Amino acid sequence: MRFYGPMAILTIKETWDDRGTDIGEDALVNRTRTWRVTLDDPQTSDFDVIEEFSTTTGIRRFTAWQSITGDVDPTCRAVSLSAKQAADAWSYDVTVRYSTIRAGSAGGGFTPSQLRERAAMARENARTGQQPQANPTLRPPVYNWGSQEYQEALRHDAVIRPGGKMLPVANSAFELFDPVPMRTLSVRTLTIERNTLTYDPLVSWNYENKVNSEPVTIRDPNGPLYVFPALTALCKSWTGTDDYESGIPFTKETIVIHFRADGWLLNILDAGLNERRPDGKLTPIRDQVTASNATKPVPLDGQGRKLVIEGANTKFVFLGFNQYEQLSFAPMNL
Repeated sequence: MRFYGPMAILTIKETWDDRGTDIGEDALVNRTRTWRVTLDDPQTSDFDVIEEFSTTTGIRRFTAWQSITGDVDPTCRAVSLSAKQAADAWSYDVTVRYSTIRAGSAGGGFTPSQLRERAAMARENARTGQQPQANPTLRPPVYNWGSQEYQEALRHDAVIRPGGKMLPVANSAFELFDPVPMRTLSVRTLTIERNTLTYDPLVSWNYENKVNSEPVTIRDPNGPLYVFPALTALCKSWTGTDDYESGIPFTKETIVIHFRADGWLLNILDAGLNERRPDGKLTPIRDQVTASNATKPVPLDGQGRKLVIEGANTKFVFLGFNQYEQLSFAPMNL
């Protein structure tokens, strides 16, 4: 969310004066890094500066500490980001503070007892020459396939006629039923459970209730590759639970996706009480028998005009609506 409009970062340069590491009791590690940020527009919102910094660098709360040589410490996570105006309105100093204990309240860090366990484990491994336990984030994900029932309005016959013709659910006089009949259908479901160091609740939140804009590939380790067409996969949820094992804080991700062979478009019969004249104005549809205005929706031709009913040859028009926004599922790394 922007408070003061768009902006961009021109340069980011780390300053070394504030870089440091502090190791306290129970193996608690605190680290600090600071960057001088130059903007293309003077800002009065520190929040916007932090947001743009995180977008540009990928550093946000719960990001693991990384050295200038690329070494990553997954046990030390960012607990705060702060921005302070520097020499002028175009310059800010952004400071990121990392810790192995305070991140535990929400980002998978250590409690004091876990820190003692970590220190004791490190001493024992050094004494015996044993390697640490397996990294939980290297375990393969678990894929669980299932199904779930949905209730939805039955708006057209399930059988698609030649030429893509769909028949509305209506009586023999082509009047729509009120209320609309309902049907029960089952959809394929997939629940993926995996461990990660880089869970981002904002990214996962953005994917919930979105459908795939392009074909998505599912890499089930116990099966072949599955490719699902665009607009058939709906991300229902993408959640994370913090955990700790073998001296490593991590997040257990759970992704739930629903698949529907005919896609997630909402197809509704083009019908109404009015039709649109060539001049763009609406005029009530008149009942041919009573000469009064129609009181029930009348099928339209897709151009806003009353549809001419020609018995079995009538081609009813259904309008397709996107119920969900579309996103590429490739970044989800399914």
